[in-house]
Amino acid sequence: FGLVAIAIVLSGTAAAQRLEGVVGHPENELILSDPAKSAAGNYKLDPSHTSVVGRVMHGKLSLYTFRFDKVDGSYTYDPGKPESTKVEVNIDPASIDSNLPRFDKRLAGPDFLDSEKYPTIKFASTNIKRSDMTHGTMTGALTFHGVTKPITLDVTFNGGGPAGRRVTMGYSATTILRMSDNGTDITE
Repeated sequence: FGLVAIAIVLSGTAAAQRLEGVVGHPENELILSDPAKSAAGNYKLDPSHTSVVGRVMHGKLSLYTFRFDKVDGSYTYDPGKPESTKVEVNIDPASIDSNLPRFDKRLAGPDFLDSEKYPTIKFASTNIKRSDMTHGTMTGALTFHGVTKPITLDVTFNGGGPAGRRVTMGYSATTILRMSDNGTDITE
């Protein structure tokens, strides 16, 4: 098993405010593709619509896919100044799930993620640059395995608008995380 790189996908929606008098699911007709039309506010990641997914090389033969089941976070958004958005995400490394319970225990254990010693993987944004209306990059500080380093994610705005009685926004972000860059050389 050689763990050389992790590809992370983060997607989620966040609820900023309740819409009084709205019942049902009007979002099918009101999804916004322009983030400038989304509501300003303090958003919280919705755990049922947020995932952090990764892939690791297994013996140079195949890629294992895994996810973290416990992710929380928030961000502050101003459609007039989207570059000033501040994002914070926390991941519980013990919540790793590869659909192989014995392998998950090993990944969460002291030989790999060492989730007892390092109970949180944290990302806090420091800079956002838009390349067009719905794409850009987000740089931030990633604290992983006890080491904090800068990391840049490629971000896509998936859409936004009312969902039930809440205002939501959806994003996807990807990056490559090399374990050796974050204080551990996980090879075997």
